[in-house]
Amino acid sequence: MSDVPDGSYVAPASCSRTDTDPAMWVSDYPGIEDYLAQWPGTKFTVQQVSTVVTVPSADPTPPAADNANLDDLGTIFGS
Repeated sequence: MSDVPDGSYVAPASCSRTDTDPAMWVSDYPGIEDYLAQWPGTKFTVQQVSTVVTVPSADPTPPAADNANLDDLGTIFGS
């Protein structure tokens, strides 16, 4: 993914089956019932923590440059 707007996003865990007895299991999260109402089969919410990912509004600072000479691998690995 690229060009994701800044903010926090929830990634609920879910699984489903669509064979002869369709069912869905999804993390219980406020407002999830509105989405589950669209599922035609049996639905269950489970008490599992949903992952929250925050996209920063500023570019992260890159790590400081190391002064090691990359042309000399022996120096880098101490041999």
